[in-house]
Amino acid sequence: MKKLLFIAVVFLVTVACEETQKKDVVEVAETPTEFSDSLGWINTQIIGNPSDPDLYMLKAAFLLRQGDLTQALEQADKAISLDSTQISFLVFKGDAQYDGKDIIGAKESYLKVLELDEKNIHANMKMGWVSLIAGLHEESFVYCNTVLRENQYLPEPYYLKGLCYKELVNFKFAVSNFRTATEQDNDYIEAWLQLGYMYDAADDTLAGAFFENALRIDSNNKDALYAFGMHLQNWGLTEEAITQYQHLIRVDDDYHDAFFNIGYVYLEQVQNYDSAIKYYNKVVALNPFNYKGYYNRGLAFERNNNMVMARTDFEKALELKADYTPAAEAMNRIN
Repeated sequence: MKKLLFIAVVFLVTVACEETQKKDVVEVAETPTEFSDSLGWINTQIIGNPSDPDLYMLKAAFLLRQGDLTQALEQADKAISLDSTQISFLVFKGDAQYDGKDIIGAKESYLKVLELDEKNIHANMKMGWVSLIAGLHEESFVYCNTVLRENQYLPEPYYLKGLCYKELVNFKFAVSNFRTATEQDNDYIEAWLQLGYMYDAADDTLAGAFFENALRIDSNNKDALYAFGMHLQNWGLTEEAITQYQHLIRVDDDYHDAFFNIGYVYLEQVQNYDSAIKYYNKVVALNPFNYKGYYNRGLAFERNNNMVMARTDFEKALELKADYTPAAEAMNRIN
């Protein structure tokens, strides 16, 4: 019976080294019988074998799948109290804490893993992320480099080092590491996006190629669609920008900023005020507290010579934000 339960739990695999940050999830394999996925069945086994740590980990994995993080961690602690040398138990606990935003708790769990196995790739990689969150860039570098000494072909440590260098405002080293991440995995979409963001901030048209690479990987990626649209908009490619934003709206018809930006393009760049009003109608419908949406729609009404509606929108903007200077100036202007 113990062997059967042992097979059921895939968290006993210590590390999936090649996983990216978002994939660092301990999964539970399909259970060997129709009964072992039942909490009642698991509890029955625990009653019969109260000193078997694998049973508590099976229960922890089941509870985590059900979204009960607190109870899952309690069961993991019971398993660890019975066998504190089992790395997979500590990895499970650390990952559950990390995904649950308990970064301090996750750090403690990962450090216990490293006490048992200082070269453990998964724990070193996660500690690299924990260090970045804490703003400890040099520590993050140490953990990333430990991972790379074990496997220099993993993209994630290069990506994480790129983020550290980006926060340290070291453009050259950040770009170099993001590029290396994409060389190790040409479909590492997060690295392509970061390259796009950095080149876009530097007013380099090459940013567009990086965003296109991200969209090659996932044509419906909302971050890539919005960033590429902004890039095209800033370079005056209005039709192309609108195309990206409209694609984004088809993916997510509640994406407020896409409507806002299309309205802005029509208002300021195309000077099609009727179309601008149409999109700002959607903006304020999605978010009635968006004072900039009312203000921009007011500008469109003003330029369409509809001063009554313009005044109403400027007043609404000031109602929502009394110190919004552009709206106050617009009221003085139309008055």
